[in-house]
Amino acid sequence: MGAPGIHLIAPLRIEGSDRAVLVDRGWVPEAEAAPERWSQFDEPGTVVVTGFLRLSQPPPRGRAGGKAAASPSFQTGWYRVDIPALQAQTPYELLPVYILQAPADDDGTHLPYRSEPSFDLSDGPHLGYAIQWFLFALILGGGYLRYVSGKEQDVLENSTCNS
Repeated sequence: MGAPGIHLIAPLRIEGSDRAVLVDRGWVPEAEAAPERWSQFDEPGTVVVTGFLRLSQPPPRGRAGGKAAASPSFQTGWYRVDIPALQAQTPYELLPVYILQAPADDDGTHLPYRSEPSFDLSDGPHLGYAIQWFLFALILGGGYLRYVSGKEQDVLENSTCNS
């Protein structure tokens, strides 16, 4: 978004179940980011959420072995959607995925702001690497054939000289 703010992550209880799924409801600016202001974004009653399923974002592996530090107190700020770490603060059993809520059909001026995720569906470097290794194989094969034919020439020349 280019400005300070937070993504509002909320548990959505699945009807008829004691389980919930975390929903990234969108981005709110820093002025609206205080926990006491979050209730203005509540959607009471039964809701249907449309979005994109995302996997949990575990912490990077490091000296701590990639394990989340246990926090003795309730935490309101997180750097990533780490579902196992967030589970300790949620009274519901969380699903191992979360939903990135899709933008509404309105003009996009209402908080929280939502955006479509970007997916890189290009070939990336893989096509280039495939071509590179195919060329290496052709060069090696051509070099081998040249080497073998050179050895055959040497054998033929030696056999004609000895006769």
